[in-house]
Amino acid sequence: MGAYNYFTDLLTRGGYIRPPQQQPQGRSNGHDRFSDPNTGRPLPDIEVQENGARLYSADQAGRLVDWAMNRMEERVRPIEERIGSQQVQTQAREDARRQIAEASRTWPHFEEFAEDIYKEISRDRRLSLEGAYRRVAIPRIKQKEREAMSTEMRTRAQASGGQNPGSSVPGSTEETRKLPLRDLFRREMRRRGMGS
Repeated sequence: MGAYNYFTDLLTRGGYIRPPQQQPQGRSNGHDRFSDPNTGRPLPDIEVQENGARLYSADQAGRLVDWAMNRMEERVRPIEERIGSQQVQTQAREDARRQIAEASRTWPHFEEFAEDIYKEISRDRRLSLEGAYRRVAIPRIKQKEREAMSTEMRTRAQASGGQNPGSSVPGSTEETRKLPLRDLFRREMRRRGMGS
């Protein structure tokens, strides 16, 4: 019992557990006459006739040990859960750091869109890092690629003297600027002999 009382006192003073709650007076809580009606603690069940001392029988001492262990487990469980929760959080942080480092090294333009990716994750907590990257970065990367291709095709069209590369009829630069990207692409492919 000394160890139980010592640890209870130590954990209570440290703020890890709350002081024991007393049962309301007069409630037996279903215990027999050899249990404290307030706490359920097993009481000595043998009385020495000569001097009136009270002692525990082997069975009652076993109940006392079980009662003390249950009380200790009840009081220690919140601490274990808190520690376990902290370990899970620490592991999750480490996993997130590794994934971000991997993304920075291998995902195209990740660093460029990192702030927007973080905002998207904050806005929609169901998203993973990859899900947010796909939602934020992929459309922008595709848009940049389309713009670069369009610029390159227009530059080539202008360099060829305003000729429409898909026909023998001279076309103006003004005409090619009005064409959709798809048509410019098709013309460039025909000019290179790759399409019909």
